[in-house]
Amino acid sequence: FITASRATPSHTLLSTTTPRVMTSQIESLDIEALNDKLSRAHPSDILAWALEHFPRGLAQTSAFNVDDMLITDILYKMHKSHVPVIFLETFHHFSETLSLVANARSAYDLDLVTYAAPDAKDRVTFGARYGEKLWETDVAEFHRVTKIEPLARALDDLETVAWITGRRRDQSEIRASMPVLEVGKDGRLKINPLAYWTREKSWERSEE
Repeated sequence: FITASRATPSHTLLSTTTPRVMTSQIESLDIEALNDKLSRAHPSDILAWALEHFPRGLAQTSAFNVDDMLITDILYKMHKSHVPVIFLETFHHFSETLSLVANARSAYDLDLVTYAAPDAKDRVTFGARYGEKLWETDVAEFHRVTKIEPLARALDDLETVAWITGRRRDQSEIRASMPVLEVGKDGRLKINPLAYWTREKSWERSEE
């Protein structure tokens, strides 16, 4: 599948509304039992489970790294699904990343939705609104306006019930005990199909 080097235009939706999440669908699940079962499952099987249980209201968040692209490849090629893929435009991505986004969109015919900070349409307007070096002066605020707030809007606009991430347990100590399924404070289900995976496995899969 398509990846950036191992060494190192989509539609944008804007909304400020927060529709009520349909939590009954999540509450009916035995999360503990499912986590025990899915901890031994291959990522493709976990994604198949997600597609079966959430034919509507399912989305993937992607930074278009090797792990996220593995998930997209399984969803679009193996399972023939067109799950919306959420990309957060920070206006500080490397040009190689943006080229990969464009290539992946074309190759997979992605249902790609791009979100960005409010009142920003490029790096110039972002700097004018939030400060030219916000990532240096206030990292927490930069993270909030470029990732947290846009992601919340995206999940609301798409009426997302469950969303897929590329997070892995081996990425940090904080994620060392991360389960496959997590219920967020907003009632949505976060699905981590690569929780027990490794980056090396993702690269091996990409080179097949």
